[in-house]
Amino acid sequence: MPKDTFLSLTEEKRRLIESVALDEFAEYGFDAFNINRIGKAAGIANGSFYQYFENKADLYKYLQKVMGQKKAQYISPIKPNTTYLNWIIAIHHIPR
Repeated sequence: MPKDTFLSLTEEKRRLIESVALDEFAEYGFDAFNINRIGKAAGIANGSFYQYFENKADLYKYLQKVMGQKKAQYISPIKPNTTYLNWIIAIHHIPR
């Protein structure tokens, strides 16, 4: 999970780094993920990455958690009580 130095960044800077990292993972996958491209796109020094996260796996786990929270926020208003349902059943309740 992110280090305190990442959590102490402004929300705008954190969101920028998250967005750039998501784009990097989406375009190149985990194996070809490149910290140099993240730094350049987010406007941070490469060394700063390691002040924010242990490694790319740490960042990847963090992004999974963030995306899971966003998915839950999206789904919860659609189906009020999904505690007993699996996500596939909950998806069927999304209005089309």
